[in-house]
Amino acid sequence: MNRIVQLARGAYGRVSGQTEHSLRRMLHARESAIREREDVVREREATIRRYEEIIFEREESIREREGLIDKKDNDISVLFEKLKREEGRSAGRRDEKHGNVGELSNINTDSESEQFDSDAPLNKWRHDLDSFRTENYRGAQKLIEPYILERWYCGRRYRMIISTEEGRQWYDALLPGLEVHQAQALGMIRPGDTVFDCGCNQGFHSLIYSDLVGPNGKVVAFDPHPLNMKLSRFNADLNTKSNIDFVEAGLSDRRGTAKVSISEQSTVLDNRDADDTISINLVPLDDYKDDHPDYIKIDVEGAEVDALAGAGEILKSRPSIYVEVHHHFLPRFRRRPMEIFNYVSLDDYRCFINYPNMAALTPYEMEFEITDSCGLFLVPRDRPPLVRYYSP
Repeated sequence: MNRIVQLARGAYGRVSGQTEHSLRRMLHARESAIREREDVVREREATIRRYEEIIFEREESIREREGLIDKKDNDISVLFEKLKREEGRSAGRRDEKHGNVGELSNINTDSESEQFDSDAPLNKWRHDLDSFRTENYRGAQKLIEPYILERWYCGRRYRMIISTEEGRQWYDALLPGLEVHQAQALGMIRPGDTVFDCGCNQGFHSLIYSDLVGPNGKVVAFDPHPLNMKLSRFNADLNTKSNIDFVEAGLSDRRGTAKVSISEQSTVLDNRDADDTISINLVPLDDYKDDHPDYIKIDVEGAEVDALAGAGEILKSRPSIYVEVHHHFLPRFRRRPMEIFNYVSLDDYRCFINYPNMAALTPYEMEFEITDSCGLFLVPRDRPPLVRYYSP
């Protein structure tokens, strides 16, 4: 700073005290500004170095994950090739027995499966179906050439007769998004329990429930569609399940009858001129209160609120409940998803919500309004705390 003042004196010969003071003050201010900017630059350089370190670490992590993904892709490719070879052998065996009856998506892997003779159940089903179709089938579900599907779940094998296009798409081409595993994790289903399978469709869930509750437990399966009931009973016999009772009826808040369209999957029709309607019985769940259900699964295509409204006596004992919320069907019944909580109180239940294609369960305390399709797991608050055991 003194050097600059000396240069000013040399240039102008003489600098007044006031001018020199102003010059020094201006120079001091500029030096302070420069030091502040240098501090800012140093801080930014330090920040850049930190970000560079973070980027380097993340790049390392990404490379590791890419390596794992490549390994899993390779494992999947090897497994896929193995499955294709096994499927080819399985299809060959099946074609030798009873002609080409459609491809199985599950592979028989145990010795008992290799010895399983499907001729007898297939012939029995064809005979029973011919009689059923003659008496009361109206062609609402597209029938296909029947075959036996084997599907494994939680280490157990289940066999199903696949005889409709709906069954093929749901149980063979696609793996159903089962709530069973999540309900088990929450301690909602236990050995010796009575389970109400409301909306059993073709009985796959009922077979699983049968094993979970064991010989001292019981399953009561409800479905209003005659063909679904026939398929469910056949599948129970095919898997030698003797603890499943079947109720051919839809669920409502009162007894009655209704027209149902299988193509629309609803007892309240959008198209009142649908040509595949049949008359069905409606019952309230309280008609079966003497069975004292411990776990209730409700998946009834928009009638979920009505089903709960008809279970007032049963709900007093606070069973575990799983409700499949069909937001696109509920308006047909003039209902909204939030009306479910008119019949089950979060003072009595812990609630977990699950959205389609998502494995995670999220605690729900009515902090937002439910407007989309989802599953609600309602666990009684008086259930003992959940304990998980892990083996090393």
